Amino acid sequence: EYSDTEELSMTQSATATDSLANARLSIGMVGQIVKPIAIDLVGSLFFAGLYVATHNLLLSDGVGMAAGAAAIGWRLVRRQPIAAMQWASLALVLVSGVLAILTGDPRIVMLKPTLFCAVIGAGMLQPGWMRRYAPPVPEAIIPGLAFDIAGHAWAGALLLTAAANLYFALVAGPTAWALFIAIWPLSLKIGGAALQFLAFTLIAHRNKRRLRTLALATA
Repeated sequence: EYSDTEELSMTQSATATDSLANARLSIGMVGQIVKPIAIDLVGSLFFAGLYVATHNLLLSDGVGMAAGAAAIGWRLVRRQPIAAMQWASLALVLVSGVLAILTGDPRIVMLKPTLFCAVIGAGMLQPGWMRRYAPPVPEAIIPGLAFDIAGHAWAGALLLTAAANLYFALVAGPTAWALFIAIWPLSLKIGGAALQFLAFTLIAHRNKRRLRTLALATA
C-alpha cells in the first residue's frame, strides 16, 4: 500500500507510461530468458530431427553442434553482445556432442536440456532477478511483488521442463523425446510470454486507473 502523497507523486509517471510500457517489459525480459535457452534448443532440434530420421548419431550430433555454434556465430557477425550463459550453452552443446560421439550414446545429448534448464531455473529462484532486466517502472504501476511472482513462475516452468525432459530422454525413447523437444520448449516460451504480458497489462491498467481516480478526487 502507498500513502496519498506517494501515489500522487506517481500520477505523472502513470500518464507518461500510458503507451503500455509494460509491453516492452514483458517482451524485453522474456527475450533475456530465451536467448541462452534458444542456443541449446537450436542444437537439440537439429539433433532430434536428424536422429529420428536417420538414426545416424555422428551425422545428427555433428549437425546439432554446428547449428549451436552457428547461433553464436550469427550474433558475432552482427556484433551483438553475447552473455556468459550463451557461451556456457554453446560449451554444453559441444561437450555433450563430443561425449555422445565418443560413447555412442545419444542420451547424453538428449539429457543436455535437463541440465541446462535445471541450472537456469535454479538461478531464477532468486527474488528480484527479473527486475534487473526491466526498464525503470514506478512501483505504483507494476509492484516488485509482480516481478517476483513472474520470476518464480518462470523458474518453476523451467524446472518442470528439466524434469519432463529427463523422463522423455530416459524412458520414452528418441522419437517421443524429439516430439517433446520440438513442441514443449517453444510452446512454453510463447505461452509464458503471453501470460506475463496479459498479467502485467492488467496490473498496470488497474494501477493507472487508481492513480488517475485519486488525482481527480484531490484536484
